[in-house]
Amino acid sequence: MKHFIAILLLFVSLSSAAQVTYQNNTIKVTGSAQMYFEPNEVHLLVSLTEVKNKNQNLGIQNVRLEFFKICNDLNISKSNINLGSTGSNSLTRRLSFWKGDKIEVLQSESYDVKFSDFKKMLTFIDKLKQPFVKAVNMGTQKHSKMTEFRKQVKIDAVKASREKAKYLAEASERTIGKTIYINEIEGGSGFMLGANYNRLSNSLTQSTRRLDDEKPANAFGVKPLHIRYEVEMICELK
Repeated sequence: MKHFIAILLLFVSLSSAAQVTYQNNTIKVTGSAQMYFEPNEVHLLVSLTEVKNKNQNLGIQNVRLEFFKICNDLNISKSNINLGSTGSNSLTRRLSFWKGDKIEVLQSESYDVKFSDFKKMLTFIDKLKQPFVKAVNMGTQKHSKMTEFRKQVKIDAVKASREKAKYLAEASERTIGKTIYINEIEGGSGFMLGANYNRLSNSLTQSTRRLDDEKPANAFGVKPLHIRYEVEMICELK
């Protein structure tokens, strides 16, 4: 039985070794690059709902008027406000022991509001401390030069790979020749939401995960966005 186990382990080791393929006189390396930057465009998702209680009765039309009044007072262009969705939810209200419960249906709407002025955004959030505002979530964050940033980070990742291949080759008293192969590694690259609004009103629900808590926020509490790319490269060895 012991001989059988030993033979089996030897077979597995030989099989694993047989799976390794490589080219003579080449070097294979991986390299990465990243960039942090603040977004210059932020979207807030605002959820509105009707208010029906003993102190206030606001239908969805009045709620909409109040919301757009806030936007108008801050000179937020209508082109930056888009209707996200409409819907309804049920509210169960206890009337009395004898009358039982009353089910009310409250209409709701959500809006996507775009900002490039963070100071105005903070003022907007402060104005939204209203009973008809159900939630304020952080939506899309982007930068107008995103395409340029992606391109630059990819170039830097390739340069980092080439530099790594160079010093590893020199350590073994060789030099590198031309690049034979470049591949962008899946899962090691892409755009990540690393920004959060950590100085905003308590009504703001943070809907994106923090990827780098060590990066400081700016004066408006906005953390930077993060782009990272990783590539593998094969170069000739001379």
